[in-house]
Amino acid sequence: MALDVLLRLLILAAVASAMPVPGPTDPAAAGLAIGFYNKTCPKAEELVLEEMRDIVHEDRTLGPALLRLLFHDCFVRGCDGSIMLKSRSKKGERDAMFQSNGPRFPVETGRRDGKVSLCIDAENDLAPPHANIVDLKTYFSVKNLSWKDLVVLSGSHTIGRAQCAAFAPDRLYNNSGLGVQDPTLDKAYAPELRERCEPGNKEDETLVDMDPKSPYEFDLSYYRDVLSNKTLFVSDQALLDDRWTRDYVARMAAAESTEEYFEDYAAAMINMGRMEVLTGGNGEIRKFCSAYVD
Repeated sequence: MALDVLLRLLILAAVASAMPVPGPTDPAAAGLAIGFYNKTCPKAEELVLEEMRDIVHEDRTLGPALLRLLFHDCFVRGCDGSIMLKSRSKKGERDAMFQSNGPRFPVETGRRDGKVSLCIDAENDLAPPHANIVDLKTYFSVKNLSWKDLVVLSGSHTIGRAQCAAFAPDRLYNNSGLGVQDPTLDKAYAPELRERCEPGNKEDETLVDMDPKSPYEFDLSYYRDVLSNKTLFVSDQALLDDRWTRDYVARMAAAESTEEYFEDYAAAMINMGRMEVLTGGNGEIRKFCSAYVD
């Protein structure tokens, strides 16, 4: 229930009224509901929103960090808190995104906490930053997510930072194991990155903005960066290697409004929230979010 309250908060804006509420016959949403906690904890969303507003105001890096945590949790055994032993509401992440002017959407709640947390699951289920487009589409398809979910959710890289160790080896110094810079990386942007990231340091924790123009603003700059070959990860650049994802990138890069993207993002987040859901007698309800019941 705690991650239910967490996921529900991360993404605020103006799309909630435009999003269709899933019907009771939708098998992907079985056991979940909009307003699941309205009777047992009617102020849940209000309380989490207030808390997220305070902590993101105090440290703006927490919004992107919570969003990243959400993705990693949902892709490993569903949004069940398994990756960090927290219960799942997704509200916190949604409202943290609101603080970055991102979209708000209605989140289906009622998930139970997972009882399994294995490092190997994260290694198997999370796409690495050097993944190519074929691998990326495979990682998403096995979770019943589409190419559109892939390109839309990749736009989350419009906020936050990444460690040099996560991208410098592949993009700056040893692309494809050949000891060269990635030829697709913008040649004027690469020297800026090399000034920040040491060659040969595989544990370099230096942080670099993923979207240098507006690193804490949830906007369309990411897609303009992709189209300009100015992204950090191979997996970002890979979106140009597929007709469908490339066309979407180009359309969002040229868009004058975030309206279409925010609606797409809300739909993709709802799809992600339906992966491997634990409801009914599955999983557990933790009293302390960071520890199993037993």
